[in-house]
Amino acid sequence: MTRVNVDDLYLTRAQIDTLKIRLAELRDWVCAELDTTIAREVAFSDPSDIPVRSDDPVLPFNENASDVALEVRGTLRDWVNTVCTVRGLEWPGELRSPEYAHWIRVHVIKLAAIDTAGGAYVDIEKAWKNAKRAIDRPVATEFAGPCQSDLPGVRCDGVYVVPKTDAVKCRTCMVVCDVQVMQAHMAAAVRTRKYTPDELATAMTIVLGGTIPQERVRNWIRRGKLTPSGTNLYGQSLYRLDDALDINERGRKKAS
Repeated sequence: MTRVNVDDLYLTRAQIDTLKIRLAELRDWVCAELDTTIAREVAFSDPSDIPVRSDDPVLPFNENASDVALEVRGTLRDWVNTVCTVRGLEWPGELRSPEYAHWIRVHVIKLAAIDTAGGAYVDIEKAWKNAKRAIDRPVATEFAGPCQSDLPGVRCDGVYVVPKTDAVKCRTCMVVCDVQVMQAHMAAAVRTRKYTPDELATAMTIVLGGTIPQERVRNWIRRGKLTPSGTNLYGQSLYRLDDALDINERGRKKAS
């Protein structure tokens, strides 16, 4: 496998991170909500699937949402084809929109190394915005954590839930998951991982519940307060979340 030099990318780290978020949302719930909006015919067997939609009425076919769904799939498919052609990857075949979104997210660095990557960023951002606008009543969801299923041969990327939900049924394997347990496991996993400086600021924001500026993390690194704990495949320094949390806590106590 040929590594991509981060200095040769045509997207900034911030753009790559934003693109990954947009693609994850398209994969995990936006496309599904768009499909629901097209027909507005929701018939879940268990109210824990999407609690707020259990009493939704059946509404007419939504032509605008149908056009947007075609646009989203066409955009994602075109950029998958471009990455495969330019980078010499195997064409994954005809897929659904969430699957194309997942494919691009997995190969986002290879996409960023193409000189037309800026166009991909604009196109995918536009498709994402149009999809969000077309959804009649988008459900505010949050990532609860990896699915609790232990079924052999079944892989679930993760479960999104409406805030304050106690239990939810995974749409992939249909296992009912305890949301509080999932979130506790995810918090523990976040603490043990290593991060780039920008990723570290995001992880701290998630754990502490308040915005941690990226520049604060960079200042710790410049002053030698935060030292690397390894590197990633692209040679970027990685840092431990626990170390950053300790530094932040000492600074908070000193300020008070």
